[in-house]
Amino acid sequence: MEQLNKKVERLRAVLLTKEQVNAYVPNLSALGSFSDTDKELMESFKKILHLGGEQLKKFVSDLEDKGKDLDVYSILYYTTQLKNGPLGGELPKIIPIEKYPKYWSDSPDVLGTVVGPVVPSLIEAPIGDLLNVTTFNQSPFTTTKMLSSSIANSINLDRVANSVLGLGINGCLSLEEAYEGKSYPQRVEDEKAGVFIKSPHGSYLVADTTSFRDLQTIRTAISGIIKEEIGDENFRIYQFKRDYNPYDPSDNVSKSANYVVERKIDENDDTIIKTDLVGNVFESDEVRRYKITISTASKDIDLPLHTVRGQLGDLEPVRVDPLNQ
Repeated sequence: MEQLNKKVERLRAVLLTKEQVNAYVPNLSALGSFSDTDKELMESFKKILHLGGEQLKKFVSDLEDKGKDLDVYSILYYTTQLKNGPLGGELPKIIPIEKYPKYWSDSPDVLGTVVGPVVPSLIEAPIGDLLNVTTFNQSPFTTTKMLSSSIANSINLDRVANSVLGLGINGCLSLEEAYEGKSYPQRVEDEKAGVFIKSPHGSYLVADTTSFRDLQTIRTAISGIIKEEIGDENFRIYQFKRDYNPYDPSDNVSKSANYVVERKIDENDDTIIKTDLVGNVFESDEVRRYKITISTASKDIDLPLHTVRGQLGDLEPVRVDPLNQ
């Protein structure tokens, strides 16, 4: 099972080009494990809003060629951003949606869902019938634990036993037959009508395991059909959306953190400025004292970066224009 780690969002914050991020962010590994493919596709993605439709075509082609080396969340991030972005209307002109292109097909997590009990149950009305497998898998742990516990505990409840026993008696079975119980009614074929007639049957604590196994077989068959139809890579995306549980810490490993990004301000200067992901410098007394030296023909100018003078420069005097001019 792939994980949601949101590393693509951290990469987007610090990358302009692949060469730039390699040269100017020496602690990139502290933000995540980024391959050359991660960097190349992010560069291609960030160029779209600057270069337009032709770059969008190139990115779609790049994703098609290199997407197999990306994690699922990165692919979903790119496709969702582009579908909802300003060039989203251009996508149908570029991507033949009806042919299920790689990574762009519409494959919701409920695709191929078979309604039925999630777990085999011994109670008359399985709680699992209230949920399909997708919903059950994506529910918080406390919910799934509660449902499973309810199913198990109900087996030992006297009122459930008495209720089910009453159903058998009211269904015209003898007391012995009710206690004996049958998982399915006997079926008698009516040759004239061509139908099956169901006779009354007892259901005292009977597990409908045959039906449960049938549903498992059906789900497996449907899953195979979906994979054949949409292809291996699209099926990888579909599986993630279907099975991913945001409440499971083993699936959702994304955590909030105050990431520190080390940024070099010049390729030939070893000075490193520590900032957050979007480039804001962390506030401290040491940072406030930091100066940058600019060499000119006449003199070297020291500019304290965290002052008005340092931000606006010292080569020209700052002129204040009255608002009424």
